[in-house]
Amino acid sequence: MESAEHPAQQAKNRGSGHRRVLVNNTLTAESSDSRAVPVCDLCQAGHWLHRCHRFIAMNQQQRFNVCKNKRLCLNCLHRSHVVERCPSQSRCLVCKGKHHTKLHTDGTKNTRSRGSSNAEEQHDDGRDSAAGDRELRTINAHNDRC
Repeated sequence: MESAEHPAQQAKNRGSGHRRVLVNNTLTAESSDSRAVPVCDLCQAGHWLHRCHRFIAMNQQQRFNVCKNKRLCLNCLHRSHVVERCPSQSRCLVCKGKHHTKLHTDGTKNTRSRGSSNAEEQHDDGRDSAAGDRELRTINAHNDRC
C-alpha cells in the first residue's frame, strides 16, 4: 500500500508545478518554468519573510523573536548566515544600522527588559545567550545614535 501512495504523492507534487529546494540555505520553491520562488520562513507561502502579512502585523519584539528562533540573519532575514557575516549592503532605512528596517526599534524602550523571563524565552533553544545579547546591544547601540 505504501508503494501505491508514493507515486500518487509524486504525481501530486509534479502537478503543483513547484518543488521546494534549498538555495544558499534559503528555502525556495522551484517552479516548473525554472524560476526560484521564495518560501516564507513563517507561513511557508510564496513570498519573502519581510513581505509576509503575518510578520508585518507583529510588533518589533515579536518579529525579532521569530528571527532569533528561526536563526535568521537580523539584517537580510535569510538563514544562510548570521548578521556579523551578512554579505548584504542593505541597512536599516531608519538609522542605517546593520539590522532589517522591520526589526528597528524607536530607541525609547529596550528591546528586552532586564530580569524579565523574556531573556530566557529568547535563548531557550540552547544557543549562546551571550551572542544574542551582543546582537541586542548592537541594535540598541545603533538606535542610541539615531
